[in-house]
Amino acid sequence: MILVDGERCYQMKFTGPSGSVDTRWYSEESGLLLKTNSAMGSTLYSRYQPVNGVLVPHQLDQSIQGMNLTFILKEAKVNHGLENSLFDLK
Repeated sequence: MILVDGERCYQMKFTGPSGSVDTRWYSEESGLLLKTNSAMGSTLYSRYQPVNGVLVPHQLDQSIQGMNLTFILKEAKVNHGLENSLFDLK
């Protein structure tokens, strides 16, 4: 069992075309992405809130080359200003 911030997770590894490997942890309960780890550093995703029916993380905590950064999302728009006809199958 793998825990991220006390939450049980599934761990998945993704290999890119260049051979780089990224590791991602998804919550067993919600299926939401909780953490990523790549050659550049790691990111924790939290404070998920619905935006037009889509859960979006409103806080990202990153550790990149020894620096710790926190990003807080103030506003998010999903499909804002798009006509529904753009999604019609033709």
